[in-house]
Amino acid sequence: MTKPRHTTEFEFHSLGIGATSKVKFHEYVPEGMAPFDATQTEITDEFASVERAYIQGSLHCSELPGMLVSHHLVKLLDGAALQGRIRKPITIAPYANPIGTQQIFLGTHLGRFSFSTGVNFNRSWPELSADIAANADVLRQLVPGDDQHNTVVLRKALYTTLCNSWKVNNVEKNLKREIYKRAGVSSLVLDLHCDMEAVLHMYTHDRLWPEMQDLADSINSQCQMICADSGGNAFDESCSDFWNKVQQLLTKQQHPAALTARGIPMACQAATIELRGQSDVYDELAASDAANLFAFLVRRGFVAQDEASPVPPLPSPSPSVATPLTGLDFIEATAPGVIAWRVRKGTHVTKGQLLGEIVNIEDHTAPRIPIEARCDGFVYGMELHKLAIPGEIIVYVAGKEPLEWRKGYLLTAK
Repeated sequence: MTKPRHTTEFEFHSLGIGATSKVKFHEYVPEGMAPFDATQTEITDEFASVERAYIQGSLHCSELPGMLVSHHLVKLLDGAALQGRIRKPITIAPYANPIGTQQIFLGTHLGRFSFSTGVNFNRSWPELSADIAANADVLRQLVPGDDQHNTVVLRKALYTTLCNSWKVNNVEKNLKREIYKRAGVSSLVLDLHCDMEAVLHMYTHDRLWPEMQDLADSINSQCQMICADSGGNAFDESCSDFWNKVQQLLTKQQHPAALTARGIPMACQAATIELRGQSDVYDELAASDAANLFAFLVRRGFVAQDEASPVPPLPSPSPSVATPLTGLDFIEATAPGVIAWRVRKGTHVTKGQLLGEIVNIEDHTAPRIPIEARCDGFVYGMELHKLAIPGEIIVYVAGKEPLEWRKGYLLTAK
């Protein structure tokens, strides 16, 4: 009987004396293929040439939908593996952040920022493009127009540089390096998060659209936002934008491999999937989301079709459209009070439309302060609590056109 999966654990010292943490990786490989050996500091041409998928749950570990979806996805992949249907390697990390799972303060789980360093767990991931673009030995191996060859060369260089040169000086970086060993050399990377209160939506690189329309269609995403570099080196961008940055750096150097019509391939398709809101932790939702991700893996050829129950084709043309991340408006509270919303998540709005009001609880005769849309767009999410704190983002409106004030750092938290 085919072994359903290979499970490995990475155990590392945590913050206290005698304290350790561990993360698990479930790997599914085709029959006859060896599982990944994380102790190696170099990878072979054969390893680097294989398409791989890496999926992780709850890097922001207080965002629990990703863990529950991963739980259901592992069950589906176990079944497929027992039937011998795995065609390309797939790795699942059901909980990607064991450090954050332990961060309980006064009964509240706070898993977005590190208590130790203050760093957002989804920032400061490896950025190795400059090191590799300056490596003369790597540059000599690149061949203009040969995507497959150049992908192998750069994946090998990425892995070797990560293992030998990326400075690891705290427990978070130790964990990040272990995760990135698997994600950085993958051709498909999905990072499962959730928002505060939101509809299902996703982010991906602008050079990966419309190639990632099939992901949006498969998971029933209601909003897709794209950019090259949002700032801070988030996990998904660390995986995909590496290839874009190498292209940019080699273009400046006038390297022949970057000057062809194809240039350096975008050999990693990465996306962040926001599985609705923090309170949307329901078995039926998670099972459905896992089934949709499983169907996506089938359509992409990572898992063979079940002839008795084939995955249906997606609608054509795709109904999914992408909007620029620079068109996303973060609307902040301008006064303290209680928010009385007029619209709900999932609403299309027009510029100037009243979204809600801030109610002055201290003075019941005071006029309410309006919260208005500053562009036409889609309300995909809002703050979970309804207490207005001046300067805090309370609602998100995804517009179709770039906004002049949306420049520089494009995400909510560094």
